[in-house]
Amino acid sequence: MFSNRIARIRSTKGVGSHRYSSQLSQKYPFRQLRAYPFQLSPEDAVVQLAPYASTLCVFKNFLGSLGARYLPGFGFEPIRPLRITPVYFPAWVVDAEVQVDVSYNDTQRMTTAHIHDSYLPGSDFRILSLSSFFSRQLRAIEPVIFTPELETQYNTEVACLPYTISPFTVLDIARTLSYTDATITPNLRFKPPSIKPELFAAYPVLIPLYVAQYEPRLPSSSTTPRTITLFMEAYSSTGRIFTENVDASFRKDLSDTMPALTSFLESLQRIEGEAHSLRGVPSPFIRIAGMLMPDNRELPQPVMNWLDKHLESPGTAEILALKTSALTDTDPRIREYTLQERETNLEWMKLGAEISSLNMIVETMSSATKGARVTTIGGGKDIDPAQLMAGAVKSMRMKIEGLEVKRKETIPTWWTSWLKDSTT
Repeated sequence: MFSNRIARIRSTKGVGSHRYSSQLSQKYPFRQLRAYPFQLSPEDAVVQLAPYASTLCVFKNFLGSLGARYLPGFGFEPIRPLRITPVYFPAWVVDAEVQVDVSYNDTQRMTTAHIHDSYLPGSDFRILSLSSFFSRQLRAIEPVIFTPELETQYNTEVACLPYTISPFTVLDIARTLSYTDATITPNLRFKPPSIKPELFAAYPVLIPLYVAQYEPRLPSSSTTPRTITLFMEAYSSTGRIFTENVDASFRKDLSDTMPALTSFLESLQRIEGEAHSLRGVPSPFIRIAGMLMPDNRELPQPVMNWLDKHLESPGTAEILALKTSALTDTDPRIREYTLQERETNLEWMKLGAEISSLNMIVETMSSATKGARVTTIGGGKDIDPAQLMAGAVKSMRMKIEGLEVKRKETIPTWWTSWLKDSTT
């Protein structure tokens, strides 16, 4: 998995052909900050959002919205929002290697999770903090240094939301969970105090979004104005589109006014959370490889599901923000999102993943030898199966020792620096 991921990183290129100055923006406290430039104008965003907004606004200007979207240049007028705002949403991309004591059925052991291409919100801003914006499409783009030019896009000032969440707060909270809260499934749990990062790289990036508000007019509802918020990713014309969850009374008013919308609204209601994807596939917050256990390869998925469920729950971002102290760029674990930086960190994690896999193979082979379950096929009758297995195990262990030496020699210097500072 890590080999494939590193190959993809090497083949990616920066977005667009724009050249930006080397002067850093003063909007944020991070010298390492990078951003994905806006790739569509506010008017382009209005057209992209129009068919979805029209549907939620009782098909207001529906034909005009479809025409503007799919037949540009023919004079169709789309539904227009009360306001549309370009926003830079702060986020963290995380690559990490974390050790933890895990209990699975009757087995308890220390295992290693290799966390890669993962996403944490950098702000507790309502609604926007509930979705992961690090999509597969965005992962193939290298962000640019955040300079003053990026603060204005298409002659419009961008609202730059501040960072209020530290990525390291997640580890602090996880370590203080009760054993009950650390239960992932009925047969899978972890020991919170045992969580130990072997590497934790957090890359600050700004995600370009358009946030638009619409005011539907419903004959059956009261005169109290209502608004619906839609937001879309603006790094591409094919960026995903999301809507906030509409409240129950509004869903009823919409259903009463337009019965044809009933099934659509019920499908939104069945989706957990307060933000729903109208266009595009939702992205996970956490991606994990590894977590090897004897005779089991199913641990990563339930762990990822459990973490995603918590991260997309209303209130989680607020808790992370409350637990976050002042944010500065003095912490060496805050890294600049460049291809070289990420490749170096992932290569080191790849060595750890290979060592974990080989250790598991050695453990399995040794167990098979002790249980007299070794069978040889071919090679003559004079071969002692136990001796053959012992030779294979010895060869594996020598390879592991070589990889461990290489891993020790190539450990990122910034991580060594942080380990030294954190223990003094």
